[in-house]
Amino acid sequence: MSQNLILYRRKNIKINFKHLRTTNYIEQIRNIRKKILYTHLPTNLCFYKEDFLSATHHFGIFIDNELVSILTLIKNFYIYNTKLPSYQLRGMATKTEFQRKNIGKSLLQKSLNYINLRTNTSIVWCHARKNVFNFYIKNEFKKQGSLFYIKNIGLHYTMYFDCRLLKKQS
Repeated sequence: MSQNLILYRRKNIKINFKHLRTTNYIEQIRNIRKKILYTHLPTNLCFYKEDFLSATHHFGIFIDNELVSILTLIKNFYIYNTKLPSYQLRGMATKTEFQRKNIGKSLLQKSLNYINLRTNTSIVWCHARKNVFNFYIKNEFKKQGSLFYIKNIGLHYTMYFDCRLLKKQS
């Protein structure tokens, strides 16, 4: 676990990683998406059509029972190799006051491990906003393709994590 998370523990703050049941947490997930990812955009962007699919996984980090960081993994083909079993990472967000404390890093790593152990996934990929490109690089994601624009949201890179590397380490 990261150093900053350990510092929180020393203050007797309870930190939990959870695989979230959609029906119990979807409102909180969408509220965080709206507040962090889609602040000045229409609320409907917070609603992913795949949210309630059985193959979709939502994950979160709780601090003292408050959901502070989220991400969603959606079973979706990888545009650069449609033959590999893959998940698309969407809607990763951490509440502003908890950013830059390695909480997002912890959430991402634990989510990748979870999906790796329970599925035959080879690739987890995302469209990473340009301003968080380095976060994904630091977490062993690789860039593929060129910078592109998503309307109203901004510049993005397609990035991927090769889960087969985790399988070799196991």
